[in-house]
Amino acid sequence: MVEIAEVATYVLGAVSATALSVGAKKAWSLDMRLSRTEDRVNDLHESHTKMSDSLSSLQRTSDKTCAQMEGLVKGMDTMNAKIDANSAQIVKLAVAQVEYGRAMGKIESGVEALSSRVGKIEGGVEAL
Repeated sequence: MVEIAEVATYVLGAVSATALSVGAKKAWSLDMRLSRTEDRVNDLHESHTKMSDSLSSLQRTSDKTCAQMEGLVKGMDTMNAKIDANSAQIVKLAVAQVEYGRAMGKIESGVEALSSRVGKIEGGVEAL
């Protein structure tokens, strides 16, 4: 009977050792899977942080671009106002040139009339 008890103890010990070994391997396997999962989570978190930083940078760039565009629009409005003012000045100058031409025509006509009268006066003076 002692031998059966010893064999039973030995078999139970071997089974327990095997069970512990299998359990330890499974625990190690689960620990490795957990470790890889944690690594993936950390990688995802790092990627998320980088994307968030990139989005923030893009937003800042977009804000700057919008501000520049607003400045360009204001500049264009100013230039359009100056063009309108210059166009009005050009029209005024054209009108003034036409009026100047008319005035010069009248002056030339007046000079011709005076010249004719002077000629007549000179002819009358010679006749006297």
